[in-house]
Amino acid sequence: MLVDSWGAIKGEMDKEPGVLIAAINIGELERVRQRFPVLTQQRLDQKYR
Repeated sequence: MLVDSWGAIKGEMDKEPGVLIAAINIGELERVRQRFPVLTQQRLDQKYR
């Protein structure tokens, strides 16, 4: 299954083994990263317990 940044299914495969290939829209990816700045919200100073 191929899912975009918003969770929309963009492609699916049959049950047989195979490869799913898709083009990436870089402009859309950049817009999503601007709306959800996950990388700038990292808390690397926190330790997991």
